[in-house]
Amino acid sequence: MNRELPILETRLLNCFVAIAETGNLRKAGLRLGKAKSTVSRWLSELEDLLGYPLFERESSGLVLTLNERGEGLLIKARTVLATLRRFEDFAFAKNSHLAPSKLTFCFNQLVANECITELILSLRNLVPETEITIVQCVAEEMQNHLVSGDVDFVLDLAPENLFPDIGGMIVGEEQVMVLAHPTHPLSDQEQITSQQLISQTIILPQFLDIRKDNAYFYPIDSIVTPDFQLAIDLAKANLGITYTPEHIARQALRSGELKQLSLNWEEFSQHLPLMLFYRLNFPYPNLKQHLIDTIRDWYGYRQS
Repeated sequence: MNRELPILETRLLNCFVAIAETGNLRKAGLRLGKAKSTVSRWLSELEDLLGYPLFERESSGLVLTLNERGEGLLIKARTVLATLRRFEDFAFAKNSHLAPSKLTFCFNQLVANECITELILSLRNLVPETEITIVQCVAEEMQNHLVSGDVDFVLDLAPENLFPDIGGMIVGEEQVMVLAHPTHPLSDQEQITSQQLISQTIILPQFLDIRKDNAYFYPIDSIVTPDFQLAIDLAKANLGITYTPEHIARQALRSGELKQLSLNWEEFSQHLPLMLFYRLNFPYPNLKQHLIDTIRDWYGYRQS
């Protein structure tokens, strides 16, 4: 049998919480901006709807103490009201033209999780109503995802060319290092050259395998991995030399499982530039600038 359920209006729950927290009808009325008689009437209405009392009343009727059922209801009522306030903020913010309802990001594996976390935290504070999604993209397809609208922003290595309608800003540089097992033949040598590296086994993630910045990206022997962590683990097993961001290599260096090789950094690039990509017609320029500034601040990057 269908039965219409009574509606617990927000005003009744607010009234209940105010009385419970003040313990007094008059003080609850002051908090709510209502007369004491209104607060008393709302409380009676709520108790009638529920079918049981929520307070023990003293002789004056003004001072009220929560009973057992009231104590159990108070925690839930606070949760419901807090959730409702958050929903109201979210719902009414949809009327704003300052932020999108959803943002989708793609980050290169070079980017430290701490950087991504700080960026997302800043966005939650700036546009709390915006839904944020982080997706994985194949490096070669990142700009295609931007053009199609599947992704709004990509933080990746600076490319040789940009697609039409795609813009980008350099936002930082990721420091990289070349690591090997402590017993590797090159581990104790100074100012290692590209000719020395070419004859070694180089372990690289797939998305770096096609880059042409350094000669040792085309060694005689190589092992291609899907990510940096596997490259680190293979180097720990003394299977070759790996080219890795400092933040990923840190733990293996501290434990002594790997050692940083001494390269001739005049010949090699120790830093890889990172660029934030976006569609040129992205309709929220202030938000785009906020992202650029936040990432630059994290990397300590200052544009000359």
